[in-house]
Amino acid sequence: MGKTEPNLPERIGLPHNPGLKKLIEAKREWHHHPDAETAEQGFLGWHERGYLPHFDAPNVTQFVTFLLRDAFPVTPAARVGTPPC
Repeated sequence: MGKTEPNLPERIGLPHNPGLKKLIEAKREWHHHPDAETAEQGFLGWHERGYLPHFDAPNVTQFVTFLLRDAFPVTPAARVGTPPC
């Protein structure tokens, strides 16, 4: 059986983020409304899974950029002239 931290509440289900829910509701009011055909194909339009807003529609290209500050060691960064983050 796993050990849990004594001061942390046990999380069940999605995180509670009322601000995110309000944002998604507002975007649904003025932005893309999936029609029955696209909804049947599995496109959800604006939705959330508890952490970040998601937008899902046909023919939409999306990308996410991650900055991992410790992913590039300082020594090689100095050799190529890239300042460390």
